[in-house]
Amino acid sequence: MLKKVTLDSEYIKMDGMLAIGRDCTQLQMLRLQCVNVYNKGLLVAIERQCKILRKITLSDSYYMGDHSLVAIARGCLQLEELEINYYHIIETVGLWTVDQSC
Repeated sequence: MLKKVTLDSEYIKMDGMLAIGRDCTQLQMLRLQCVNVYNKGLLVAIERQCKILRKITLSDSYYMGDHSLVAIARGCLQLEELEINYYHIIETVGLWTVDQSC
């Protein structure tokens, strides 16, 4: 069972990202850096399937914002650590939703 995924590339295709969200139900750590994944399908897959994620790191993914944090907060109920670096479109709604799920 895959428990840890680290992706650091601008060229990862959406099908691969969706497969991780859909098929890696035992995933405990997800680290995305420089991944252009502005696709709500990935976030829905994470929200619905990755229930035991404990650590998420999102770095340099400028296209993800409040909708990303809402999906994480709703789906990752065992989340212990959330690291967000170099974001420009996160607002109060996303942070408030994460805060309420803790």
